[in-house]
Amino acid sequence: MLHALKNPGQSFFLAGLFLLLATPSPAAGPVFSISGGLSYNAGPGSYESYWRSAFAIGGGVGYPVASFIMPMVFVDYVRFHLDPESYERYLTICRMDYPNCLVDAGSLSFTTVSTAVKFFVPRGQTRFSPYAKPGFGYVSGVREEIVARYVGDVTDNYPSLPTVDILEEDTVDAMFLTLGLGFDYYMTPKAAVFIETQVTLGLTEERGTGYIPINVGMFFSL
Repeated sequence: MLHALKNPGQSFFLAGLFLLLATPSPAAGPVFSISGGLSYNAGPGSYESYWRSAFAIGGGVGYPVASFIMPMVFVDYVRFHLDPESYERYLTICRMDYPNCLVDAGSLSFTTVSTAVKFFVPRGQTRFSPYAKPGFGYVSGVREEIVARYVGDVTDNYPSLPTVDILEEDTVDAMFLTLGLGFDYYMTPKAAVFIETQVTLGLTEERGTGYIPINVGMFFSL
């Protein structure tokens, strides 16, 4: 059951809040963004620290629906390359005799499509505007086959040592959650550069893998 507000101040406050939420951005119109930066893999199992940091690229489009709210859609791509030395420490056949262990380097790539809501502080008279960007999306990932070979003299040195260790190709197709934090620096009322970091979780349900990008980019509105 609804009750009338007895305090007129409450009515004015709610009305003002409603107008604020309904007020479009001064630069209302489609907003386009492009970005690039380093991504760091984070996760257990076969997605662990033996992957080198990688360069990621991405782009997005959004539309301001209020003075501090903008829904956006993004497409991003990142490709990690194997660090053979780190991977050798993970394998039994390499721990015993590093010089005689050879690893065929592979890669791990993610393509993501996501949607997020950007909550930003209206910049007012300044050029800076911090923001938070929670969201969710879908990822398609591929880890190439990795083959490690022991080429030393197994008979004399390590009779029980296997000579080949193969990590077969694996794919990832799952939903994920993400939270980005950053700030914009406006060069003009309709163009800005930004820097942000982002935590992405839930790439695989079993292993809970994810990666952490640090991106620099720019956006502009029409």
